[in-house]
Amino acid sequence: MRVIPAPVIALLESGRFSIRYMVLFDLASGLAGVWNDTYTLSYGGNTYDPLAGNMQVSTIRASSDLDTDRVTINFTNLQNAVSTIIANEVWHQRPCTVFVAFLNDAGEVQHVEARFSGFLDHVEISDAADDLSTVTISVESNSRELGRSNGDTRNDASQRRRSATDGFFKHTANVAADASINWGRKGPQYPRGAVIKR
Repeated sequence: MRVIPAPVIALLESGRFSIRYMVLFDLASGLAGVWNDTYTLSYGGNTYDPLAGNMQVSTIRASSDLDTDRVTINFTNLQNAVSTIIANEVWHQRPCTVFVAFLNDAGEVQHVEARFSGFLDHVEISDAADDLSTVTISVESNSRELGRSNGDTRNDASQRRRSATDGFFKHTANVAADASINWGRKGPQYPRGAVIKR
């Protein structure tokens, strides 16, 4: 369940608020952040560069199953030099988080919450007029691996392939065999078919 602080709920009920998207990239060269407003924002120890009007985030769907959802982020009106920056950066499968920021009517950030997190999967650069480019980034959800299975089973041999000294499952073979379980204080000595008086 999403929890929004009471002051932010009051802000939303007043109708005097705005919403911005913040995107944080965890690249090999370090953290890089952008957001769709007009000034540079420092939040949570990270700096978000302004891309007002030049950043669009696709609809972020809520899903109850484990299908692999994606979010697409478009950056428009960028200088062509951005293609060189992307070519020289290790970005593939790097973590990326999309945040939603709630601002008051003075344009001050009141609350930020993570809305989507995943991995950079695909980057497409298209040239536009006047030496400007559009960059489309596809972010694949963190849940992409949850539906996949591996060859591991719950037995001693499988566990020891992962860690030779881990004997957590060493008794599972005995547990799976038919076992006679005795109930009561006297165990097998307790007479069969006896009636217990209360």
